[in-house]
Amino acid sequence: MDANTLFGFLEDSKTNIFETLNLSMLLNEQVNSFQTNVETLVKRGGLIRIEKGKYCRHNFKNEYVISNYLTDDGIIAYWTALNLHG
Repeated sequence: MDANTLFGFLEDSKTNIFETLNLSMLLNEQVNSFQTNVETLVKRGGLIRIEKGKYCRHNFKNEYVISNYLTDDGIIAYWTALNLHG
């Protein structure tokens, strides 16, 4: 699977955020070649690295989903909760 095919898969499946290990296993791709394609998409601006091995699509900006993805047992702080709920 090349970088363009990978990007098309992400678009078609509406995958906004993912871990390379999980997605490579799902697609039955070798991690090394898969990682190369992911890095190509990062360089082209199609993906953004949010943490080592974790990426999101360039147009995905939901900070609550992203922060929840980064920490399994995270909480919303008081100031964030106030801003969120007005």
